[in-house]
Amino acid sequence: MLTPDVGAELVLGVPPRIEARATGSVASLGDDVLSARNVAPTLIVNGYFGDPGSTSRPYVGLGINYTRFAGARSTQAPRVELSDSVGGVVQAGLDHALDRRWGMFAGVARVHVKSDLVAVGSTVPTTTNDFRPVTCSLGVWNRI
Repeated sequence: MLTPDVGAELVLGVPPRIEARATGSVASLGDDVLSARNVAPTLIVNGYFGDPGSTSRPYVGLGINYTRFAGARSTQAPRVELSDSVGGVVQAGLDHALDRRWGMFAGVARVHVKSDLVAVGSTVPTTTNDFRPVTCSLGVWNRI
């Protein structure tokens, strides 16, 4: 907590594997067109509502996300690259104190990730992917 009503959080985690499937006019390419892992550290500043001594406090936050893709593979091209992305984040959640030092939180966030994809094969197609993932979180906090 930076003040009784403003807190900052750095979100880190185990890189998830994302998978893409072809749709629309290229649906014939199949369901397993692309896979990659993404590392996405995110910094969010949250504003808390209610009395600072309350057991439960809702919050909303704004932040910035940096996403880096690694290990991209495709069934359609021998080499695939996804560019890094920097984008905004909005979130809302609820903090619940169990005692003075320990508590739990639950939240939902929407992240903006925009990446250029380059697939190198017999041709070099490029496209821009505009992701808008919604992530849910549940966790435990400790204040020293």
